[in-house]
Amino acid sequence: MNHSHSNLNQQQIDWRREKVLQLASDGYGVREIAGVLKVSHPTISRDLQWLRAEAKQHIHEYITDQVPFEYKKTLAGLEGIVKQMSQIISKSTDNKEIMQASNIKMQALNMKMEMVSGANLVEEGIELVERYQGYTMEKGKVMIDDTSKTA
Repeated sequence: MNHSHSNLNQQQIDWRREKVLQLASDGYGVREIAGVLKVSHPTISRDLQWLRAEAKQHIHEYITDQVPFEYKKTLAGLEGIVKQMSQIISKSTDNKEIMQASNIKMQALNMKMEMVSGANLVEEGIELVERYQGYTMEKGKVMIDDTSKTA
């Protein structure tokens, strides 16, 4: 099989999977999707299985990579607000400005405290995902997926 043919075939598969996802999101079942796309039921079932696995991988990457980074950026931003408001409070002679800066500083400190006290939830979520990465349910039993971890 030449490379351009396999590339075209992959484009067709990607297009079909995109359509399967759209139709599934519109409430169509496997048989209905197969009828609309004029493809066999097992092919649609495999596409849905592939789409589920892909979604699971995207969520895993989001939880382990994106969430901690967003958390860190937000904490840094809140620290910057606290520092900036502290400078305004110490330099200003306008009582109204001092009160506004104090209020903003208090909000940022409260938000930071909420985030820090909730950090264990973020950590627990990440640990849970990492602990069960490579485990899948098959016929009601937990199976180890050797493809995701190398010993």
